Amino acid sequence: MRAPLDFYFAFGSPPGYFASTQIDAIAAKHGRGVRWRPFDIRALFAEEGLQPTVAYPTKGRYHQHDWHRTARLHNIAFAGLPQNAESPSKRGALLFYWLADTLGEDAAKAFAQLAMHAYFVEQRPAGEPEEMAAIAAALGADSDAAREALDETHWQARLADETAAAAAAGVWGSPHVFVDGEPFWGHDRLEQVDLWLERGGW
Repeated sequence: MRAPLDFYFAFGSPPGYFASTQIDAIAAKHGRGVRWRPFDIRALFAEEGLQPTVAYPTKGRYHQHDWHRTARLHNIAFAGLPQNAESPSKRGALLFYWLADTLGEDAAKAFAQLAMHAYFVEQRPAGEPEEMAAIAAALGADSDAAREALDETHWQARLADETAAAAAAGVWGSPHVFVDGEPFWGHDRLEQVDLWLERGGW
């Protein structure tokens, strides 16, 4: 069995969400699995001296338009970034790793899919602790334990370690996909990921 792809993403990233709906199918087509590896994107932005895309007026307006266009092209449900709602990036990643350790990787992946759908499609405040705990509970987790995990230093440290590992690998934005160490950034590079897997590189 060939090594799985590493899929680095942020829960509050529209391109990361788009990639999450396609990456497993692309990998499976070539007999590969996928390791989902969420990270704290704001921590990486701080290291690089960057701001979220929407913080830049002209660039932000373009991307808001392009995200909707991209979603229509790929038939991905997308209602946009919720207004005045906290990003689920950090808390989503915390609970992802908690769920991976308590219920397994499949549950953690299902949680990521539900949380991003809640945020980008249902326009729910998925970044808030109560919403996060409710989404985890829908998968069979104890909602009180999920809520407590968000504040536990163990999981804060785990996320810091995962984010540092992402930075060391060369991740600086969402999504990043690594195929046998070869990096591809952006949802629009999934076509290249597919071709790279088919051809064995170029």
